[in-house]
Amino acid sequence: MYFAFFLMLFLIKIFAARTIMFGQVGFTDTMLLEGGFLFLFLMMIETLVPKKIRNLIYLLSNVLLTAILAGIVLYYKALNIIPDISTLGQLGQLQTIKGSVFSLLEPSYLWFVADIVVILVLMIRKKFPIATKKRIGTKTIVISSLVALLLSAFQVTEVFGNTKNASKAVKEHGVLSYQVAKTFDQNNTEIAKVDKSKEEFLAELSELKEGNLSNEKVAFGSAKGKNVIMIQVESLQNFVIDLSVDGQEVTPVLNSLVDESYYFSNVYQQVGQGNTSDAEFIFNTAIYPREDVATSELASTRDFPSIARILGEQGYSTSTFHPGDKEFWNRDDLYPALGIETIYDKQLFENEDVIGIGPSDEVLFKKGVMELKKTQQPFYSQFITLSSHHPFELPKEKQLLELPEKLENTDVGNYLQSVAYTDQAIGKFIEELKKNGLYDNSLLVIYGDHQAPLQDEKLVSEVLNHEYHTIDKFNVPFLIHGDMTKQGQKITQVGGQLDMMPTVANLLGLSLDNEVIFGQDLLNTEKNLVGTRFYLPTGSYFSNSVFYEAGNTFDDGVAYSLDTHEEIPLTADMKKDYEAVLKLEKLSDDYIASLEGKE
Repeated sequence: MYFAFFLMLFLIKIFAARTIMFGQVGFTDTMLLEGGFLFLFLMMIETLVPKKIRNLIYLLSNVLLTAILAGIVLYYKALNIIPDISTLGQLGQLQTIKGSVFSLLEPSYLWFVADIVVILVLMIRKKFPIATKKRIGTKTIVISSLVALLLSAFQVTEVFGNTKNASKAVKEHGVLSYQVAKTFDQNNTEIAKVDKSKEEFLAELSELKEGNLSNEKVAFGSAKGKNVIMIQVESLQNFVIDLSVDGQEVTPVLNSLVDESYYFSNVYQQVGQGNTSDAEFIFNTAIYPREDVATSELASTRDFPSIARILGEQGYSTSTFHPGDKEFWNRDDLYPALGIETIYDKQLFENEDVIGIGPSDEVLFKKGVMELKKTQQPFYSQFITLSSHHPFELPKEKQLLELPEKLENTDVGNYLQSVAYTDQAIGKFIEELKKNGLYDNSLLVIYGDHQAPLQDEKLVSEVLNHEYHTIDKFNVPFLIHGDMTKQGQKITQVGGQLDMMPTVANLLGLSLDNEVIFGQDLLNTEKNLVGTRFYLPTGSYFSNSVFYEAGNTFDDGVAYSLDTHEEIPLTADMKKDYEAVLKLEKLSDDYIASLEGKE
């Protein structure tokens, strides 16, 4: 029977997708979780679609389901997240990083589409059934459909309104149940204008962060009037700092800078769906990115308060250097929304010395210095590197490390080579700044945008000589270098990317008392709460001593010691922090929504 054939085929495909994402899963569980939706859908085809086009509709449905499953699997493999339908709608953004996506494909995935080719060939040769010869009885249809409907409704109810932990929801209640629940959830939570005054936001924010800051104001204004050069390094994780492989420093330039900088070793990523573009947004605004959409998607109708805008109002010229296409992740809208005046993108860098998805970091910095020489001072300029982007395909002549055999031709070894190259490019950039008289009057800010998608975590653990924990994955370096930091200081206060902007603002002597910011100045912080809700379930956070990974509720979550990485019991204080993080993130979303109105 045609109906039964496609029902079984679809179940097998979903079972395979679940296995790729979650490891060993039961086929019986897959039938119970996914069978209801599939039965109802295929029954509609069987009973409502005319016989002469039924085979075509079955085939198109097969193609559609295969495409959705492939998108979900690739997103999960690349980003460790379960996308919903709206996220899959942004797959066009992956065109720029197609090399990264293709590197995730394995030969075994080809069977996902092999059946489509075979069925199509058989249909053309009329060797495959054109339609079901025997109709299913009405009584059978009604009873079976009711059972399937009840089963499906139960799974959706279990997921609906409780989709914070997407991986858990999909694993326990099914791919299709999650997609249906998330679709309804989004329909009821569309971004709408929030009518709340700035004063109200400031009051709520002050209450949620009460007691977090120290009474002192360390280093305030110590870099007042300096140029600001921000370098956001692609996929730079903190574990590479001071890491050596066979006696070779992976990041000798950054290591030397650490000794003469404010080095914040306990900072964690907070990006959302926009990844790198979200990191740019966070650094400039100290506002949480939304979890349901890349924040740059919202930029066309909003002007965001930002450090670039504040400095621009004080006479700074503002610019950004990104060797890719400014339309990628809507940066052509994002940069003006952040108050950045001049955008240097691929038109400046062209296709010179391309590595992966764009011109090399050496080209980025070389051409960037030439433009900075002509720029009115003081200036605020941000540089977005690309050469250490996944899949870390660095030309042999640019590879600086002699790797041991176990790291050769692995994603871990390739990552270390890419980071070493970018590190060297930063060193050359600093030398050019010195030659052109820009170094002494500049504040250099360097940080990582997000974790690297390293597949072989066991090999990373071997390199680190300890288990590669989620804490390690989220830990990104953050350092500030200038003439006021020459003595060097390692700051272990826990922070996040939201804390970078207020820390830099403090050094520049900028008062943010009347700004709605969700980060804190890490030089003057006593305790902190760093929420992150992408790559991790909503409600997850880092505090001064704890990493808490949320579940669907607080009690479903797991807590770890930041020092030992060992699991620790949940406490009432952790629950308070969990609830506070949810309130902060909701307040941040409301604040973004309140900014609607840009023409």
